Amino acid sequence: MAGLPGSNVIPNEPLGENPFKKDDHRHEGWAYASGVARERLASFYSDRLKKLPPEDAPSKEDLDWHLDFGAGVFDILVAALFAMMPKTDQGAKAYGAVLDQIEKTLLAAFIRTRPKFLSEQEFSFEMQIRLLQRKLYWAGQMLKNVREAKEGDFKLRADKSAAMGLPKAHGWEDIEFLIDDLTVEINIAGKSQTLGYKDGPHHGLVNLVGPTLALPFERVPQ
Repeated sequence: MAGLPGSNVIPNEPLGENPFKKDDHRHEGWAYASGVARERLASFYSDRLKKLPPEDAPSKEDLDWHLDFGAGVFDILVAALFAMMPKTDQGAKAYGAVLDQIEKTLLAAFIRTRPKFLSEQEFSFEMQIRLLQRKLYWAGQMLKNVREAKEGDFKLRADKSAAMGLPKAHGWEDIEFLIDDLTVEINIAGKSQTLGYKDGPHHGLVNLVGPTLALPFERVPQ
């Protein structure tokens, strides 16, 4: 797993050892992703080293440099694996486990190799927050891809149903949420209803979508 630039600069296997056997079709995909990650890490290291703060720079500037570096390395590694993952619920779960492992490995490496003049407590906290933010971003991207794949499947089924003269079922593409601080407006296939958070989870929605819908809004204490 890649860490801070060192004497070897870029590891030969930035994603770790290929977990697939050579006769597995995924072996080639992993090898390709690893090569892409290695190429991008080389360019990223070169760019970041040009921007390395001078020795007399304030500690805040040094900290920010390391945080940006850590986020960049994380992005490169998880982006290389992103394309390999199937855009399914199972693929999203597997990708989530990969994100957790890379986050854990990089955090430990960055803490271990941090400049000694940076407080370990502050550095650990800030780096953990930065990596968590990037992990959530990539998790969201995967979930978005899974949703879009499902919507594509739904559209295909809807088109087939329409061709057969069957009634149209509403999918997520028919639903729009408009949210502000106190209310959420829900538009479903042209029908609109506004719900105030303080009104509880069911107020006003039964006539719109039926009694089976439960939204995760807690009643605001009076």
